[in-house]
Amino acid sequence: MVKRILTLLVVYLILPAIALAAEYTATVSQHQVAVGQSFSLSLTLSDASPESEPDISALKKNFTVNGQVQSSNTSIINGRFSSSTRWDYQLTAKKTGNIRIPSLIIESSKGKLKTQTFNVSVGKASSLPASSENNGIDISSVVSKRNPYKNEPVTYTVTLVSRYDLANISLSEMTLDDAVIEENGKPEVYDSTQNGRAVKVIKASYIITPLKSGEITIPASTIQGGIPIQRRSNSFFGRRFDSFNMMKDFDDLLGRRELKPFAVASKPITLEVLPPVTDVKPWLPASYLGITESWDDTQVLKVGEPISRRFTLIANGISSSQLPSLESLQGKDFKIYADQPVLDESIEDGTIISSRKESYTLIPNKSGGVTLTAIKLRDISFKNNAFSAAYENSASASQMIFYEAGCGAFVQWWD
Repeated sequence: MVKRILTLLVVYLILPAIALAAEYTATVSQHQVAVGQSFSLSLTLSDASPESEPDISALKKNFTVNGQVQSSNTSIINGRFSSSTRWDYQLTAKKTGNIRIPSLIIESSKGKLKTQTFNVSVGKASSLPASSENNGIDISSVVSKRNPYKNEPVTYTVTLVSRYDLANISLSEMTLDDAVIEENGKPEVYDSTQNGRAVKVIKASYIITPLKSGEITIPASTIQGGIPIQRRSNSFFGRRFDSFNMMKDFDDLLGRRELKPFAVASKPITLEVLPPVTDVKPWLPASYLGITESWDDTQVLKVGEPISRRFTLIANGISSSQLPSLESLQGKDFKIYADQPVLDESIEDGTIISSRKESYTLIPNKSGGVTLTAIKLRDISFKNNAFSAAYENSASASQMIFYEAGCGAFVQWWD
């Protein structure tokens, strides 16, 4: 009898210990995602107190960690106390394939604990749909020109149109080999109408300059976020006492809105980049190029006395950073002091409009025949891949070839 009582006592003492055994688990919101598409990783510590933040450094090799939210929960059921702490992270995969979520470690009041490992299947961004929620969210992308020349910038624009309010929107990072990508201002967010319905529009624009000839494929752009949905009330008063949904704003303030995630991707776009025209240097594939000079007629050329020259180069179809310096064309009979050039550019109807303003102070270093260099634009016609040019007789002036036509402009300096 005594032995039986002792056995029951031992079982009674062990049961609470079993019930309160600490656990540290990892779960994900999706096991199949695309590159650039975020998903949630939840780490849950049960029946132990955290003594440190979770160590997620091992995640950063294959994932970008975009944010963290921590929450705690405590309950008493049948007289037994239990607690849990949860960390939610937004992850974005850096590459395709079966990517392992490694074992993650945390220091707790019950020692060092670690999660289990498992895989997430990551596909290409193009595997995502171009529309979501019964065609209520659509994404598209366009490029200003599909067959640019090497070093000729094009504008790339991605647009999302939604019939729903959206939250936590993120756009995948633009990366492209053999090209320079620049943001064309900040993304636009505005209200509009489409087929008589009110819609939300998100538009992002980029300037892409190809650095080699041949095929260059702009990858799919991914936009993801959440659609706010009707909340399930967890407030103290409950839904039956909140028939007018007055607690919604309070829950929004506390960040307790329920969001239905979505992710859409545009189609990739392939550029057929044309090679530069032979023997045209510097290579400036502009559709228009102009030059003006602001000259003070009261200036007199005297040895040792400075004069000023101010030029403005204006171009369509190339960036301001591609416009050349005119310093080498100022002549050999002067000491030349150049101010910092002023560069400017904008986009009008999908075309880059750029300018470069230059100011020079020139000091003649000899007396006698000193001539300011003339800088001229020369017309070239370009038909059937053949050039023809009408040259002016100007032996003393440095000159510039200029070509303007529908397929581009090409500029060459010579003495």
